Amino acid sequence: MHIFDSHCHPQFPQYDADREEMIKRNLEKGVFMIAVGADLKTSAQAVKLAEKYERIWAAVGLHPDEITGQFRISDYELLLQNKKVVAVGEIGLDYYRTSEPEKQERQKEVFRQFIELALKHDKALIIHARDAGKGSAGKIHSDTLAIISSYLTPSNIHLRGVAHSFTGSIPEAIGYIKLGFNIGLNGIITFSEEYNELIKTLPIN
Repeated sequence: MHIFDSHCHPQFPQYDADREEMIKRNLEKGVFMIAVGADLKTSAQAVKLAEKYERIWAAVGLHPDEITGQFRISDYELLLQNKKVVAVGEIGLDYYRTSEPEKQERQKEVFRQFIELALKHDKALIIHARDAGKGSAGKIHSDTLAIISSYLTPSNIHLRGVAHSFTGSIPEAIGYIKLGFNIGLNGIITFSEEYNELIKTLPIN
């Protein structure tokens, strides 16, 4: 049996002490990985890992919490030239740590730049969308879906990807699926029953 981990961060410092052993152990068990970047540094590190191992691929992107004034989309485009890069991400919106309207607007602006980059190079998107809590999930997903939908034109039929670590509602999940996206469910579902109906409702494919 093969397992494909479509979203992991083996390049992060938490693995500095045993990275090679961890990767070797997983590859021997038949695990495939996409090493996902959260900023320029970890995106470049993901590409290096992908170059080193046959069954590791990379995604390059800027997590919304990591947006700074030094951001340049051209730096990420350079990394996209590598044949082991299969996706742009993780990118998107995060209202959990960012409540200021002007910073949320900046997140949207950067999100759009990365979507355009993915379309230019025909790459999948890895979407991060974290709500502010207290029943606010509808806002984050409505904003995210609206931005993605704005790029759906006859010439952009290849827009695709995954809504990573999805914690929204069933209608919101269906919204992503209708746009051609998959739904990513992570470790949260192993200890919370909140998403049982969502899991039962989602098509297995």
